[in-house]
Amino acid sequence: MSRSLSAALAAFVGLSAATLSAADYNLTAAPPADQAFQVEVQLKVGGDITIRDPDAKPADKPPKDGEPAQEAVKKLPMSVEGKLAYEEAPLADKQSARHYSVAMATIKVGQGGKSPSLPDGRRLLVANHTEQGVKLASPGGPLTREQLDLVDVVGGTPFLDGLLPGETVAEGKAWNVGAEVMGPLLGLDSVSVCEVSNVVDEGAASYVKFQVAGVVHGEVEGAPTEFDIRGLGLFDRRINRVTRLNLAVKEKRSLGPATPGFIGVAKVNIKREPITKPEFLTAQAMQQARGNSLDLLVLPSKDLGFEFHHDRGWYLASTQGPRVSLRRVHEGNLVAQATLTRMPAKAGVKPSLAQFEQDVRANIGAAMTEMVSSGEWVNQAGCGCLGVIARTKVEDIELEHRHYLVRSPEDGKTVSLVVTLAAGDMAAVADADRLLADAARPLGAKVAVKPTTKPAAK
Repeated sequence: MSRSLSAALAAFVGLSAATLSAADYNLTAAPPADQAFQVEVQLKVGGDITIRDPDAKPADKPPKDGEPAQEAVKKLPMSVEGKLAYEEAPLADKQSARHYSVAMATIKVGQGGKSPSLPDGRRLLVANHTEQGVKLASPGGPLTREQLDLVDVVGGTPFLDGLLPGETVAEGKAWNVGAEVMGPLLGLDSVSVCEVSNVVDEGAASYVKFQVAGVVHGEVEGAPTEFDIRGLGLFDRRINRVTRLNLAVKEKRSLGPATPGFIGVAKVNIKREPITKPEFLTAQAMQQARGNSLDLLVLPSKDLGFEFHHDRGWYLASTQGPRVSLRRVHEGNLVAQATLTRMPAKAGVKPSLAQFEQDVRANIGAAMTEMVSSGEWVNQAGCGCLGVIARTKVEDIELEHRHYLVRSPEDGKTVSLVVTLAAGDMAAVADADRLLADAARPLGAKVAVKPTTKPAAK
């Protein structure tokens, strides 16, 4: 055999061996429709947040013509260590039930810190699978914003299998993951850039490891956000599901209309294992989950002496003793601001609508252009309510001021609610302000609140 023929044959044999050694893997999710899982999530976050500074002094110089006013902000170091453990089982199309056996975190911001957790009555949640990610609701009663933030983390389990190509790929072969997967996986309201590519790392008879890498840009609650992602996933070939996902996410989030900015890194480790008989998601729990789940949140305030059930468009802006400020966001824009204030108690004195209307007129003064409406009613917690809506015009901008008084029927404690919005945002706000008054109740009241949608009396 000639040297040249021997070399050619050796090259052919080597090429064939290399070709045969590159294994092919079918990475298609095909799980049982009724499969339940035990899920564990470990979360570590470190970085800096940017928040509005309510104590800042006004700017020395007003903004130049055509330039927006600069908000006073401050930057604080922030860290989070959290752990979640829950059972998850299919409930309906694009819906699952969860029971959290563990939900805790240690959060440090600046010199302060807190450790939120889920109370026993809120451990059963319903997870709705939407284009913006997992939207959690509680059949046991409304969550606080803090409790919702505790369990609303990146890496929603219903979207893990979307990281797969849905076809057979070879080891070392890459595939792209679209915005329709990465958006909800990261909890983005919208996606403007999605450049994520996965590749098979290694495989065996029972599993395939794949790498995840790329960038995703979008918006969260009106704040432009950039993610730089690196991670490793595990596809279980026995059950045809992604059962592990470890992500390191560099995040750059701008200051939003009602939410902090953030620059830092989050590390998320997700593990889910199939279970045949859930311990907590019993038939009774599943039946409860199929009932009415509250999409509302609750804002309790000891200083005000009340709690307020509200939709998710309201965000807490600041708390200063007996004064609470809220901001409302609609489709990523700030559309209203609300201030809740504890009023001085006047024993035995029940405020009248006529006097309240007079007080509103005096408070607004010469800027008022129209008294739109006024009314008196009793909300579903039995509290007496007064409402007055007036309009002003400031530098060609028409504003609407919606004033409410809510009075406890038991001890006469009274809270004032003032909502301010531009006339152009009336459709976006609708009656969200009225619902705050309708859903107010004294702390500790044993009343089921179901906010009405009836407009204030004209």
